[in-house]
Amino acid sequence: MTVVAQDTVLKFGKPLYDEMQIGFDYSQITWTMQRYNPEMSKERADELLDAFLQWISLSPMNTKDRWITMFKTDVEEAFHCFVLNTRLYKEFCARYLNFFFHHDPLIEESGPEIEEAARFTVESLEDTFGPSLNPELRRWRTLFDSGEYEVACAGPGGSC
Repeated sequence: MTVVAQDTVLKFGKPLYDEMQIGFDYSQITWTMQRYNPEMSKERADELLDAFLQWISLSPMNTKDRWITMFKTDVEEAFHCFVLNTRLYKEFCARYLNFFFHHDPLIEESGPEIEEAARFTVESLEDTFGPSLNPELRRWRTLFDSGEYEVACAGPGGSC
């Protein structure tokens, strides 16, 4: 999907994810994931990075009233390891998001506002990626429906 705002075309979802798949070297990120998780295989790191890219491709949809959340799952590890590589993360945000997407972990992780944001996240991922949704993110539906999910970060605008 794309949206035109103030003479700027904002990509998000599948078109942005597809663009993220080419032209950026993620090897330092998967290396970092394996460094901090010695039991993690290269294939697992790649899978989690892919899930992260699908998730973050929705971040340009964030507004002050509606935003995506990160569930406390292994996908969060890809986010953390990406942020640790500050220069690469800054370059990635500038290239693909046109803004710096801050990571602000939640202090209050529940409540109606967080539940609505979690629902928005799950539904947006499913609607956007359909059958090509990464299995790690597909699992979020089960967690949400069962009430067993925990949200690690959420926030309006350019943060989570």
